[in-house]
Amino acid sequence: MTCMLQAWIQYRFGRIGALELVFPAARTSPVAHFRFTTERAGRWVDNTVQFSINDHFYTVHAYGNSNIPESEGSMLVVAPDGTRKRLECADPGLYAAAGLWRFEQFELLPALKEFAK
Repeated sequence: MTCMLQAWIQYRFGRIGALELVFPAARTSPVAHFRFTTERAGRWVDNTVQFSINDHFYTVHAYGNSNIPESEGSMLVVAPDGTRKRLECADPGLYAAAGLWRFEQFELLPALKEFAK
């Protein structure tokens, strides 16, 4: 008997035990929910993941260098009226940009440039 597991990805924001946002709520295929773009140059990797909830557009951006364990990460939130708010990650963790590699396995639409940075 063969058992096929469905691949899923959720974006989670908050502290352990006190999550403020989980998207999507159900563990479903990311194809209908996310956009993804990755760019590489030498040892640098620059990843962008996008999704929208209730007319708010979210862009998660992380980049880093494979020679330097520190990464940089941020989230841009664009409200329906066009207001933008950028949240910088205080501690994105080691190799945060490389952590978004899981999105590469799905055939997702590319991230929209106007909301990328």
